Amino acid sequence: MLRILTLMFIPFLIISCSDNNGEEDHNTEEETTYSITIMSPTSDDQIAGESIELHINFDEENNGTIHHINVQITNETTGEVIYNEPEIPHVHVPTGHHEWHDDFTLDVEEGTNLVLTAKVWGHEEGVAETNENISFKVK
Repeated sequence: MLRILTLMFIPFLIISCSDNNGEEDHNTEEETTYSITIMSPTSDDQIAGESIELHINFDEENNGTIHHINVQITNETTGEVIYNEPEIPHVHVPTGHHEWHDDFTLDVEEGTNLVLTAKVWGHEEGVAETNENISFKVK
C-alpha cells in the first residue's frame, strides 16, 4: 500500500527590526530619547459633531528608529476609549521622525471631556516609553 504524505505550508508574517545592512537597531533605554509633539488638536474647546484633525509628531533625538506608536482618545468621565490607532502599533521608521495624521469626528455629547494620549516606545514594550496628553472639552 502506498501512502501519500501531504505537507501543508502555513504562511505567516515576520516583522523584522533591523536596518538594510543587517545591523540590529533595537533601541535601548540608555540610548533612546523619544519626544512627542501634539500639533492638533489643541486643548481649546471643540465642537460636537465636527471633525478634528489629528496631527502628532513622534521623534527620536538621535534619529534612531521609531518602533511603535499609539494614539488614543478617551472619554474622561466614562473611561471609554473612542479612538485607538494605528491598528498595528509597529511602524518601524528608521529616520527618527514619524507623523500621525487622521481626521476624527467628535460623535459625543456636548459637555464631554476628552483626553488624547499619544505614546511612543522602542522595540520591546516599555523601552524608552514616552507619553504626551492633552485634554479638551466638547461643546
